[in-house]
Amino acid sequence: MPRSETRRWRPSRRLGQPATPGCVTVIEPNGALAPHEIFALMTQSTDWRPAPDPRTPMAFAIAPGWVFKSDLSRRRLDRERVVRDVSRMIDLTAKVGVWHPAKTWFLLRFRRRHLVCSATPLLVIPPKIGVRRLLARVQKRRIVAQAAACGLRLDERRRNFGYDPGNWRLYYLDDEVYPLHR
Repeated sequence: MPRSETRRWRPSRRLGQPATPGCVTVIEPNGALAPHEIFALMTQSTDWRPAPDPRTPMAFAIAPGWVFKSDLSRRRLDRERVVRDVSRMIDLTAKVGVWHPAKTWFLLRFRRRHLVCSATPLLVIPPKIGVRRLLARVQKRRIVAQAAACGLRLDERRRNFGYDPGNWRLYYLDDEVYPLHR
């Protein structure tokens, strides 16, 4: 059997650009962007890989001042299921409060499938050394405690946190949260 036939199928890791403004749906007001703004930014976006990890199903696109993200393993034909997932993430974002307040959750229709996507302002990863690293450690403890108070655990790797360059406040970048095991 040829090698290509023996490999497991993997989804493309490209987020892609929406075909029309109607492909972007913000389920309920959240974050800072409206559907037409998301569409305009995504048409200017390019594919981006913050970390070259071949195992991740995450797709990223970068546009002026914004990063778009989606877990492609959760692409669905069933729109209502994706709407429920987007609503759950909006509720979680409001409840936990560890993400940037401008982070916007939306549904993207791409090639007959629906995706849960997020748009986050472009943030700066804390440096490994220096005063800003110490500031990041203190703020990271606050964020982790805030999530723990809601019964959740965060992925605490340094690259999952980022500063808003305008005010040097730290935010959680990853979309994933986990149950807190006590």
